[in-house]
Amino acid sequence: MNLVEKELIYPTDERFNLIKELTHLSKNLYNASLYDVRQYYFETKKYRSWKSQRPIFTKNHNEDYYALQSHVAGEVLMQVGRQFLSFFNNKTTTNKRIPRYKDKNGFNIVTFPKLAISKDVEFDENRNIYTYTLCRKSYNLKVESTKPHIKMVKFSYDENNDVIKCFKIYEVEEPKIKKDNSRYFSIDPGLNNIVAVFNNIGIRPFLYNGRPIKSINQYYNKNLAKLQSELPNNIKSSKAIKSLSLKRSNKIDYEMHKISNHIIQLAVDNNISKIIVGNNSGWKDGINIGKRNNQNFVNIPHSRLFKQLEYKGLLSGIEVIITEESYTSKASFFDKDEVPIYDLNEKQEYTFSGKRIKRGLYKDSKGNIYNADLNGAGNIMRKVSDKAYKNIGKTRELIQRPILVTL
Repeated sequence: MNLVEKELIYPTDERFNLIKELTHLSKNLYNASLYDVRQYYFETKKYRSWKSQRPIFTKNHNEDYYALQSHVAGEVLMQVGRQFLSFFNNKTTTNKRIPRYKDKNGFNIVTFPKLAISKDVEFDENRNIYTYTLCRKSYNLKVESTKPHIKMVKFSYDENNDVIKCFKIYEVEEPKIKKDNSRYFSIDPGLNNIVAVFNNIGIRPFLYNGRPIKSINQYYNKNLAKLQSELPNNIKSSKAIKSLSLKRSNKIDYEMHKISNHIIQLAVDNNISKIIVGNNSGWKDGINIGKRNNQNFVNIPHSRLFKQLEYKGLLSGIEVIITEESYTSKASFFDKDEVPIYDLNEKQEYTFSGKRIKRGLYKDSKGNIYNADLNGAGNIMRKVSDKAYKNIGKTRELIQRPILVTL
């Protein structure tokens, strides 16, 4: 399986101007290639592949093609070819749009395949860092990585934040998924608790403190409002706003990695074979938990966390299942209420044994009170497995004493 190591390259980096120029030249070739493919399609109603386009560009000494090193230029032609082939093979009549040109002053991703990466890799034992050279004769561009076998490097210029994103792709052997041992975690996303982690193995459940991320968002929203108020009329952004947005994104990404690493390590330590995650498509669009909470909840990228859990779980041999979570917060786990699937066209109303009460708590039919997010997480497990009530005696006791995790 392929994994990606990401690096941000700022204007102060000596490589910045060269890479930015390469992304602009990549845009030029992208448009030239697309023009050729489009014209051929308009004239013949046929698709011209990148393999047949390449000899035409070399024979005609296309200046945009020769502005890039040959392996790098070939990647741009392949990019256009993939996009146009997707359009060409689209048999539907709706939403079928021919690929469009990029802005003449814009940029395009630039890719260095394995053939463009020098085989002579330097290794610094003190830092445990490998240094790769991209196109030694043409650019002599250096890239560092903690990985010993980089197979491809991609650069993308982010105009909004004036930063270059470097993606170093490497391959690892895909581990075998563990045999199902009926030991599961299930996860319910939230706000003050960014996730609640329920289990059926008789250990205390976990609540991951979402306040650090909430604090990052509050700081961002406060300063964004201040910076926007200082903008001239008809101006929507500034360097300060772009810098603020980038810092927020980086901080949240860091927090998400800490949380996902901790959950996966807990799963490994407890021999968990499946992690079940509740997530509804478009689930944040219609929430109504108060204006301030709505803003905070939408600003938490739970989907980013779920993707991290998926690939990190896979690397540890743990299957991560994403399931819809309708009615999981309303149904009573310990009363074994039915947990139906929401249907927009269905008008049936459901009655549940318990209910959510103030301050994130849930009361069941017997008057027992426990964390509402953990009630939801338990029901999420029920959506996928009939093993949710395994060790129910311990679960009933331990759900009253969850562990609050602050990383």
